[in-house]
Amino acid sequence: MEINVEAATIKPQATARGLDVIFDNKLNWRSHIKHIESKLASRINLLRFLSRSCADAEPNIETMLNLFKSLVRTIITYGSHTLLTANDNVWERLQITQNKALRAVLGVPFYTFVYADIDGTLR
Repeated sequence: MEINVEAATIKPQATARGLDVIFDNKLNWRSHIKHIESKLASRINLLRFLSRSCADAEPNIETMLNLFKSLVRTIITYGSHTLLTANDNVWERLQITQNKALRAVLGVPFYTFVYADIDGTLR
């Protein structure tokens, strides 16, 4: 259904963005998760670079975790209250993205088991 307002025609869209949260017409959150993953890719690469750039000395873990919290966790948690209706696959993809970032921070290989609770405590 199209709506005409004065000289403009408003057509239905598959997704709508509001305050950097992307809603789709079925509320399956795929578009929003893809947006988060693409937004975090460059930040994860930055964390990976910073953890490897200190070849002579070990990177300070506290500093790296603070960078993780400010660069990655803020993006993941922003708008997360809207994802309460999401299925487990959405939460798993967010967990995978968070684990990638934590591996980059800690400087460990991709096959290393890293898990953080929602409050950020490492296990």
